[in-house]
Amino acid sequence: MSFSSSVGTQSYACSIHGPITFPGNQPRNDHNQGLDGFIKALINTDAMQRLRWIRQNGLAHFVFNTMEHSRFAHSLGVAFVARRMIDRILLNSGLENEEDAWTWKYETIAAALLHDIGHGPFSHSLEEILRAIHPNLPSDQQFDHEHMTLRLIQENTQVNEALKKCNADLPERIAQFFMKKKDRKKDHWRYRIVSSQLDADRLDYILRDARMAGLKGAGFDLERILQHLYVKAPEDEHFILDRKAIEALEATLLVNDQLYRAVYYHRKVRAATAMMQILLLRVAHLAIKDGEVQGQAQELFKRDNHPLLQLMQLGRDVNLEAYLNLTENHIWALIEEWRNYSDQIVQDYAHRLWERRLHSAVEISGHDDGRRKEEEALQALLKEFNRGNLHQTEEDLRRYYVLSDTSRRKSYKEGDSIYLGTQNEPNEKPNTLEFDQSSRIVYMLREQHKIEYVIYPHQHSQEDSSSSAASVMEFNSELVSTETIDKDNQASSNGNSSLSESSSK
Repeated sequence: MSFSSSVGTQSYACSIHGPITFPGNQPRNDHNQGLDGFIKALINTDAMQRLRWIRQNGLAHFVFNTMEHSRFAHSLGVAFVARRMIDRILLNSGLENEEDAWTWKYETIAAALLHDIGHGPFSHSLEEILRAIHPNLPSDQQFDHEHMTLRLIQENTQVNEALKKCNADLPERIAQFFMKKKDRKKDHWRYRIVSSQLDADRLDYILRDARMAGLKGAGFDLERILQHLYVKAPEDEHFILDRKAIEALEATLLVNDQLYRAVYYHRKVRAATAMMQILLLRVAHLAIKDGEVQGQAQELFKRDNHPLLQLMQLGRDVNLEAYLNLTENHIWALIEEWRNYSDQIVQDYAHRLWERRLHSAVEISGHDDGRRKEEEALQALLKEFNRGNLHQTEEDLRRYYVLSDTSRRKSYKEGDSIYLGTQNEPNEKPNTLEFDQSSRIVYMLREQHKIEYVIYPHQHSQEDSSSSAASVMEFNSELVSTETIDKDNQASSNGNSSLSESSSK
């Protein structure tokens, strides 16, 4: 929902932030549009509107039923928080009249709005599936959403056209926000508003996801954080948070930690995610070989140019028109059809996901008997198959059913530091949070946490099996060791087939 205020500025309703606005009706600093009209033009591009059909948190709504919100709603919130961050930094630092102030605003707010346009359906899960389909590609040629974001900004797209209409140099300037630090022309504090451990992305998704997941009492004082942001000089590489807001910062990091433990790494969320990965990997195995479309592709996708088939085949080189036509709706429509597909593995998992019959997930973190639990699950599956006279080898069951899922993350990571300072002491040198003595809580959040699950089909009794036709084909899929690392860490791969899923972010 959007509406125009009495002064002509567009306003977008938001349950988290209230009315979202981007004041600025007059063109500034060689831009051909006012900020309000510019942001509205970006919102109306196909790349942004597509995000309405991609959920922010993958399959988390299978467990937390109100987590139905989209990446579109999140992106709009991130742009709003970024606007408030840069406005406050400029005000607190006495830079409102700086020559480049409005240029920084245009760039930062646009980059924040566009930061997720490169995501595909099921977000990070899909990235890892595509990496598993093309395991021999060098890391710099593997699919990732940030590369797709850069393509959508720099190539011939509606986003690129909207940026150039405002200023011919904007595509290149916005692209700087999504490049690695070493590849940028020059680093600057405004980039950290879009990507850092205290960026607009986190400040929105922590509040939004906690609210939508129904976590009571999970929040932090956003106003306090915004009030105490500043820089010491216009060209600094980092913005600074005044120590007066340390308690609000601690609350932010703690709620983020709670979200990972209670929501993103919830055992059933992990099980649902692994099942989706397995289904799509099996489909790719049947449809793609050595990068070429093969036999069963036509049966599975009904047409040669289906956007998911093109993505599975071409990865990051997929045609952008096809990529923009791919949403979660397309994949769920395929899953509905795959319930009647001839391949038992595809059929079984399509039924399971459509009917939300999720695997069991047993936590084995810190246990020495994890492998024993995997073997117990395998032997139970063998008995179930023998009882149902279903012919699957132990090797296939081991490959397709007993899933090892490992998640690693730190709630605060050194190397991507938050800077603390005291603004009324201009001669004081800001200190990184990990080396500052202001917070014992942050010291504990620096520890790496590891969560391990064994995921396998729920065990039915013989009576249950005879009463349900759906349970005849209870077990079929592909062993996946899902090695999950927080979205800001690089995922590692090991095992027969390794995926990494960074939950929602």
